Amino acid sequence: MLKTKNIFIVVFILINSTILSQHKSFYDDEGFLKNRFEYNFGIGASSCLSDVGGSDFTEQELKKKFGGTLLRGVYDTDIAKSNIVLTGAFIYHLQPKVNLRGNLAFAFLSGSDDQSSINYRVNRNLSFRTDIVEFTALTEYYIFKPSTGNKFNLKGVNGHKLAKGSLGHIGLYIVAGVGGFLYTPRAKINFSYDVNDPENAAYLSNYNLIDNNKYHKLRPLHTEGQGFITSNGLPTDVEGANRGKIFKENKTYKLVSMCIPVGFGVEKAFNNDMGIKIEFASRFTFTDYIDDVSGTYYSKELLATNSHLGDKAELAATMSGTRSGDEPTWNAVGQQRGGSSSNDYYGFITFSMYKKFAGHSKWYKNANINKTRKIKASF
Repeated sequence: MLKTKNIFIVVFILINSTILSQHKSFYDDEGFLKNRFEYNFGIGASSCLSDVGGSDFTEQELKKKFGGTLLRGVYDTDIAKSNIVLTGAFIYHLQPKVNLRGNLAFAFLSGSDDQSSINYRVNRNLSFRTDIVEFTALTEYYIFKPSTGNKFNLKGVNGHKLAKGSLGHIGLYIVAGVGGFLYTPRAKINFSYDVNDPENAAYLSNYNLIDNNKYHKLRPLHTEGQGFITSNGLPTDVEGANRGKIFKENKTYKLVSMCIPVGFGVEKAFNNDMGIKIEFASRFTFTDYIDDVSGTYYSKELLATNSHLGDKAELAATMSGTRSGDEPTWNAVGQQRGGSSSNDYYGFITFSMYKKFAGHSKWYKNANINKTRKIKASF
């Protein structure tokens, strides 16, 4: 009798395990065939690591931190200058663990030297705000997918739910891809320049405090003398001291660049159709001009008299920042203004909600008319 009872228990457990396995297989592995398309809308924060601004850490403090050299970029990010980002995405579920995603983002990036603890940045005292419009093509790969559990909340013989616990509803994925973005660097006139310097006083006198709240587009100003040829015909002439990237005559950097997003995300599924995601991804770019700073200081006099700049010539001279600080020799013509050896990059952390839908056409339904469900009933 005892032997028969044990056999009955084993058989019952096997049957329940098989049903649960089939149920999970149907909903987790093949369920993506039912809803292969997904809309996703999110909001979050953006942050930028460029030549301008940075954290409050001094050079000595950065060196003492864990992985200070390798992780310098992370520690040197100015969290206080984070801005809003809005995202929208269309996702196609290619395989149970692989998604293809087209992503559109609108973001603001900014940085300022005035909060930095690094002396040459404080003396330089530049700032910027850049508007970003980004489109990326991404691939998502799930390390483990979120389970929506048992559709009818079935319970086993011991009264416990057959569905996974709360942690089973959490998924983890990595994401990477390629994209492009349009960016527009702007800045306000810096009225905290050393006005005792005759050069600064001459240019700042043309502006009043009303302009203090106005953002000026920086690219048309050629603030580092990009594309300007000086008296001896060389774009790297000591007189103008444009020793950054070489541009064609009167040309400057482009407002479109490529980026490579890399990151990870966590997903919480509410049911088969809806859920939320939290994602962090950095964008490695192919430009060093997100902040309009890359090369060396250019001559204010040459900017102020450049015919190509027209009525923006004196504004360009002011926005160049040449001899702007309390230590004017640090900002003299030919001195380093930015770091052209490395490009800028930025990142987003976003919170989003998604909704899946079938999108099945008539031909798909006809092609799968003979396909039967693995579980016809769950009760």
